[in-house]
Amino acid sequence: MLYSSRSLSRRNLLYGLGAACAARPAFSASTTKPFTTRDTSAPIELYDDTRVFVPATINGTLVRALLDTGAEMTVVDAKLASNLGFKLQGSGSAIGTGGSSSVRFVNEVTIEVAGLGAISQPVAVIDLSAVSQALGHPLTLLLGKDLLKNRVLDLDLPNRRLAFHASGERQMAAEGMFRSFPEVGPLRAIPVTIGGKDVQFHLDTGSGAALTIYPAFARELSLPDERPSSAILTGGVGGLHPEVILSLRTVTIGCTALSDVPAMLGNAGAAQTEHPVAGAIGMAIIARFRMIADFGGDQIAFLPDLPALAPPFWRNTIGLSLQRSGDVVRSLYVMPNSPAEAAGWLEGEEYRAINGVAATNLDMSDLRRIMGHRPGITITFETKMGNILTLQPSRFY
Repeated sequence: MLYSSRSLSRRNLLYGLGAACAARPAFSASTTKPFTTRDTSAPIELYDDTRVFVPATINGTLVRALLDTGAEMTVVDAKLASNLGFKLQGSGSAIGTGGSSSVRFVNEVTIEVAGLGAISQPVAVIDLSAVSQALGHPLTLLLGKDLLKNRVLDLDLPNRRLAFHASGERQMAAEGMFRSFPEVGPLRAIPVTIGGKDVQFHLDTGSGAALTIYPAFARELSLPDERPSSAILTGGVGGLHPEVILSLRTVTIGCTALSDVPAMLGNAGAAQTEHPVAGAIGMAIIARFRMIADFGGDQIAFLPDLPALAPPFWRNTIGLSLQRSGDVVRSLYVMPNSPAEAAGWLEGEEYRAINGVAATNLDMSDLRRIMGHRPGITITFETKMGNILTLQPSRFY
């Protein structure tokens, strides 16, 4: 999620879900045909099951771009901007989930994405190297919601396809599935039901989390309460920081109820909105649906995919935030109430192998699988000094 210092119009609109679901037809993302008269979809890379990367060009240079509806502006990495000889103008601060970062601007670049054609527009320029390192994936171009004006985004995540269409260009057969999709504060919001309350959540395809709850709604739900909780290292533009994480019994989107959902109690972004927004929906939830978002018509549909809905949500089960650093894996953070904390593990420790695999052969996807390993399996860590340490994964939030 990223907000620039440029302001947008704000509306405070709440939409209850009511009992309309019973009267609506059942759709499945895996069986529904394209929602337009022509199929112009293109394959996407769903990195780590939580980040959408698409082929794009910027001033003729081919890159892999991250789709981020939580970004108010499209962002170019500072190094790429320098390599392309962009003339930077102005300055300001970009507020992201990790804090703030300096930003400059380019008045006009030409961006091409599958189905969008060539678009000339201004972009922000930010040093994205720290975000790229945290993701474990090159990040040179971040496609913000400014590219989506007056367009329909058809993001078929279960089938790894994406298409863009003109606003309103969709088949009437799906009209019963569409709900209001207004701008609330700096971002678009969707109706969600949590704890029997109909509220709005920002839509953020740039977040790998399932759910982030902003402070006001957390207080309304009396969170954190007595349920098991911890804190997890999270962030993006502006850096990394820990946030409280716990689990919610049920979260309902449209007509789909999701069970046992991890939720962070976040603070970033809440101050950017004049009107109450309960939180943000991230990719761990969005990836279970085919999402058709009409940015021109202010409507959105979520089509659940049954196979994608079935698996439980990912959770950290060892209590370490791990990151590759050269020829070692480093522990960036030890989570409270976790197996790692109970065993006395420390931040900053370095390991040259995990489960017998050299650190040089472990990418971020491998580390994510290790951090979320199912309970009942012992994980072994070899330190730089050759000592062997073990952890027993367990659920602790």
